Amino acid sequence: MTLVNPYKTSDQSGEQMNAFDIAWSLLKEDDTMVLERNKPKFKQAILPIGDNSLVHNLRQYFADPPRTIDTKFAQGLARRMDTSPPKTPTKVVRYPESKWGDEYVLEDDDKKEYSRISGMIREPKEMNQRRGVSTANPTLSSLMSETKRNEQRKGYYEKLLNSLLQNNMNIHSTSRNYASEPFHQKFQRRLAPNIELHTRYNSIGRPEFVYMKDPIKDSKQQAVRDVQGWGDLQPDYNALPIVNFQDTIKPQLGNLFMQHRGTRQTSLDDFGQ
Repeated sequence: MTLVNPYKTSDQSGEQMNAFDIAWSLLKEDDTMVLERNKPKFKQAILPIGDNSLVHNLRQYFADPPRTIDTKFAQGLARRMDTSPPKTPTKVVRYPESKWGDEYVLEDDDKKEYSRISGMIREPKEMNQRRGVSTANPTLSSLMSETKRNEQRKGYYEKLLNSLLQNNMNIHSTSRNYASEPFHQKFQRRLAPNIELHTRYNSIGRPEFVYMKDPIKDSKQQAVRDVQGWGDLQPDYNALPIVNFQDTIKPQLGNLFMQHRGTRQTSLDDFGQ
């Protein structure tokens, strides 16, 4: 196989072709393309595109079947013509006793998922005795998290953590990988004023992070806002409300019998009347 110079390319009429012309000729499935050799001792040669495996692979990579092209165009047109406001997360839904402890999912009103985190709930007494952290709130520990591929690097995981913290749920990060460690470093630089960070080191010397809401700082800041006359206005700490999954279920009239199956209506006899 002889090497060619891609920067010195001409078509059959002898006119110079740039990179765009070459790519366009591939998509148009031209039969031939003339390539000028890099060194003078090589002569011009006509390479049949149909017999060139490299060109064939390029065409397979860049050129989609007509049906796929039509589908992509229709989808893109629908997105461009859609004038409705973009969907954004509106709440954090709590799913108790999931595969890995309690699970918290960042969702919008259409139940689209953006990011999720799950872990084990540690009571305040356990955190005080085993970790030396004094707190009155439960702590989410042994974390497992995931952000949807198309929703990454948009701040959704940070919003999820802030929502837990502002709703009085501590977060205990025991270990981090190459992807989560930089996130925590950035997250710590942008903590809300009422959030504290406690760093502890485990038996092998690796740091563990405990994020928790400080009630004293929170009450002092609220007192300042009251004096300044902010009224019901509260600072935006990039947090959303937390709702339980059971509260999001809408009962269906047709399923009321199945929902109450195995139960009976109470009567006055039940109360000794």
